[in-house]
Amino acid sequence: MPVLAKTFVNVMSLVFLTVAGIMIFNPSLYLSRHGLFYKTLDISAKAEVRAYYLGASLAMAFTLKNADTRTALQVIAVTLSGNCLGRLLGYYGDGVDSNPLQRQQMHITFVLEVAGCLLALGFVHYSRDAKLIEKRGLRHLD
Repeated sequence: MPVLAKTFVNVMSLVFLTVAGIMIFNPSLYLSRHGLFYKTLDISAKAEVRAYYLGASLAMAFTLKNADTRTALQVIAVTLSGNCLGRLLGYYGDGVDSNPLQRQQMHITFVLEVAGCLLALGFVHYSRDAKLIEKRGLRHLD
């Protein structure tokens, strides 16, 4: 299981690094999937959106690559649960998009974030249990 957890952390780091790269070279590619059309934004809005996504994504990628696996998993869980909460607030306050493709993208993104958060939390829970078993000198029964 530790190998799977570390692999998950590495994949998530790569996801955030990819988002950062897209925001440098082609922000429209990422943002249009979420109903934000980069070319129609004011210059200050473009700078704000690019700066936020680029900075947050680079920070996440860096943190995940440099933290121990358990801490990285906790960071993933906190980040994705925050994303999920934001989406739930959006569903509650704003509803769903009237455009069927945008609505589908909203739901897919939400499901992926929930899945990622639950996976990270599962790995954290497993690592806690493994530490307790190791500390008590017991063998893990598979």
